[in-house]
Amino acid sequence: MYSPRYIQYLNFPQIPKDILDALTKPEHLVDLYKSAVMENKRPAHSYDTYVWSNELNEQIDAWGKQNICPDMYYAFQVMTGLLPIHKDKGTITKLNYVISTGGDNVITEFYDDDKTTQLASYCIPEHRWHIFKADTYHSVVNIEPGQYRFGITARIFGQNS
Repeated sequence: MYSPRYIQYLNFPQIPKDILDALTKPEHLVDLYKSAVMENKRPAHSYDTYVWSNELNEQIDAWGKQNICPDMYYAFQVMTGLLPIHKDKGTITKLNYVISTGGDNVITEFYDDDKTTQLASYCIPEHRWHIFKADTYHSVVNIEPGQYRFGITARIFGQNS
């Protein structure tokens, strides 16, 4: 019988090393996070440990449009700690690529609508494209202090798509 999945890995092209090297400089991550926080670019429904940012994304957005899907917009996610149980607002499915996990045992957990019954959990590896069921309750746990979970994200389907 089919077992429900909340993450599916995809065999899309790897992001070129020169692009990754430019993106993963520690100062880049810190600057992305601080600028989003300082300029209050967080959505109203956001969390203190999470930032979505499209600053400095021109190169990755162009590469993604050329190599993955021309109709998607590629931006960044930065997490600095626990991301509480939530559903993404307005998004059904996302395409994600984790560049840095934020620790050795970072887990993404999915929950039933009661927000207590765990449906699945995944230790998502670095440098692996995956689709993500964002309209199901989920959380991210075990990000190590002083570490960043950094990735690329693009919305596949939204509630108004």
